[in-house]
Amino acid sequence: MNASKLRRALLAAALSLPGFCLAQAGYPDRVVSLVVPYPAGGPSDLSARSALPVLQRELKQTVIVENVGGAGGTIGVNKVLAAPADGYLIIVGTPSESVLAPLALTAARYKPDSLRMVAQLSYTRMVLVSRPSLGIKTFESLVAEMRDPAKKELSYGSFGIGSVAHFMFEDLKAQTGARLTHIPYKGTGPMIQDLIGGQIDLGFVPLIGNVLDMIRSGRLSPLMVTDKTRSPKLPDVPAASELKDLKGFDYAIWGGLLVAKSTPEPVVARLSAAVNAVLRDPEYRKITEESGATPSPAQTLQEATALYRTEAEKYRRIATTIKLEPQ
Repeated sequence: MNASKLRRALLAAALSLPGFCLAQAGYPDRVVSLVVPYPAGGPSDLSARSALPVLQRELKQTVIVENVGGAGGTIGVNKVLAAPADGYLIIVGTPSESVLAPLALTAARYKPDSLRMVAQLSYTRMVLVSRPSLGIKTFESLVAEMRDPAKKELSYGSFGIGSVAHFMFEDLKAQTGARLTHIPYKGTGPMIQDLIGGQIDLGFVPLIGNVLDMIRSGRLSPLMVTDKTRSPKLPDVPAASELKDLKGFDYAIWGGLLVAKSTPEPVVARLSAAVNAVLRDPEYRKITEESGATPSPAQTLQEATALYRTEAEKYRRIATTIKLEPQ
């Protein structure tokens, strides 16, 4: 093959690559949809709509929010994964539907590694609380109570089988040797009401919104925050990293932008740059902080990929330990 024919062959091969074609076409050249897999008004919806102005400016294209709720967020994810992996449908997701749903729900026709994270947008730490009438003031006292076979087995609530809180308690049980009974609820609100009412003993709840008011008014007793350092919102409550009975107990409910794993690299890189502009935007950060969440710092694609992989591996390990079967 002469040099001229070789150049034409190489050019034809390059043109056949999806990433090359999309990059040459000038992604995005039409409307981009942020798919929120929950009804309007929730944290993911707020995060998506707060990011819109900067995303539209950076992508130089119309960006809309599309709420596709149902089946624990899996309907929205399934919709994105059924479409071409071209970056025009983007999930504004959380660990619940991206990582946990495939482990717990048959409605999820995908695996955690069907997706890749473009960037984390924000995160919210969790706080372990008890009903005040339980009379336990420290995590160490709680561990002693949970281990004592002479004591009545304590109950914990979660916002559903396979939820973040369910996995957290199972990790806590495995590390401390606790005896606990799981009471699943359909949401955080009903679970908190039963905690306050004394129907259940323990719960992990997001450190956000009126949870702080409930703690400060004495309706919930805080025992531990799931972080490496103490929260400025609850400076007297120990972080998980301070407790000798727990190792690597680092949990948060994060929000982030995710796409199908096969999305071409030039598209993902363009989206990553746009999201990092969002994360540096003062107005976005202000809105996120006012909601009670913590805005994420700007991050590289490698950092986002590593975060998502770590989260998926952590929850997969717990699912294997407790022999969780999709329902």
